[in-house]
Amino acid sequence: MNYKNISPSVLKFIEEANELFPQKPYEFGAKKSREIFAKHSKSLELKRTKDISVINDFFLSDGRKIKIRIYTPNNKKVSSSGLIYIHGGGWVMGDLDSHDKVCVDLSINCNMNVISIDYSLSPENPYPVALNQCFSFYLKYLSGSNLFKKLDLKNLLIAGDSAGGNLTASLILKIKKEKLPLPKGQILIYPCLSTDFNSPSYKKFSNAPILDRKTMIWFWENYLGKIKENPIAVPELEEDLTNIPDTIICTAEIDPLASDGIKFVKKLEDNSVNVSHIVAKNLVHGFIRFREKNSPSEHYFQLICKDIIKIIEK
Repeated sequence: MNYKNISPSVLKFIEEANELFPQKPYEFGAKKSREIFAKHSKSLELKRTKDISVINDFFLSDGRKIKIRIYTPNNKKVSSSGLIYIHGGGWVMGDLDSHDKVCVDLSINCNMNVISIDYSLSPENPYPVALNQCFSFYLKYLSGSNLFKKLDLKNLLIAGDSAGGNLTASLILKIKKEKLPLPKGQILIYPCLSTDFNSPSYKKFSNAPILDRKTMIWFWENYLGKIKENPIAVPELEEDLTNIPDTIICTAEIDPLASDGIKFVKKLEDNSVNVSHIVAKNLVHGFIRFREKNSPSEHYFQLICKDIIKIIEK
């Protein structure tokens, strides 16, 4: 693949990831891949400033303790809005720490409370375990739990990247199906929404850096297990997307998942949903986790934040 248009900061991240992952996740297996992913996350670790307060807590879902992390900007003008964040990692990897920097920066840049969910991972916990845990948390949020008593329940957004983008879209569809109050918006960052592994981007970027076609197929197999595909698990299959809240979709250009996001944008627009589509030129899957000052990755992250603020202020 021609990397001539990829920025030096992204190339550096790709090289570091390749050193840590000399083999693909499907060759290492889930346990070893998690260890490597956690090690890589450690290298991206952020030293938090005094600009933000962080609380570690948990909630119960089917009798199981699910960890959460709550981020609140330390200023008197902090918004009462809330954003639930669902991390990526192919449903197999990732945790609160892997996306800590993302959540800190979302909270500070958007001046809002961010709550990150440490859902249970596949293949030990295949669909619908993670989705049901996120749904349980949403119900707790709606109930006005003491954790969120200062937040505006009518000004809530849900966001996620990659597999977290899938869980975000799935959660919105489940909330709609249950006829519960929908959040004000959803943010899907290079989401996996379809099991069409022969889409234009899967063909063009089948061997892309960071995420390739075979790894994504392996992720889906771990997540879905033996269940039959359905529109909640695979949101691209859903035909009725009417009344979906305002949506931000960010696709990375050099990503096998790009077509997933592009197709979903069109489906939402065909159902009269207000959609903002950000195309991150010359960037690869996972770019929001590796951002340097004035880098292309940071530029597109800031565009996402600006669109989030627009939804909040509507």
